[in-house]
Amino acid sequence: MVTASPWGGSLAATALRFARAAVAEGHAVGPVYFRGEGVYQVLSGRQADPGSEDLSSAWRALAESQAFELLLCSADAARRLPPGPVTAPWREAGLGEWFGCLADADRVVSF
Repeated sequence: MVTASPWGGSLAATALRFARAAVAEGHAVGPVYFRGEGVYQVLSGRQADPGSEDLSSAWRALAESQAFELLLCSADAARRLPPGPVTAPWREAGLGEWFGCLADADRVVSF
């Protein structure tokens, strides 16, 4: 679960690095749930600092290569994001769906 803003510090990038490292070690990752200010990571083309990685594109590439979904908290997305649909592998999901995902996971990490 990622609650960190892509602009508020390095925690959002750390979440991505952690997911990449888990995949590199052979672990299954996903789905990843973004809530609070974490939903801003769906906004492509907005880097935290000049020269830093576009987190939206990076999450998309990782999710597509590993076939997992990127879930946006539907309530936070409605409050914080501009209106309009999001495209796969991003999609909106409620807490009920997230709790269902938790039941299938053997570990959960929060950033």
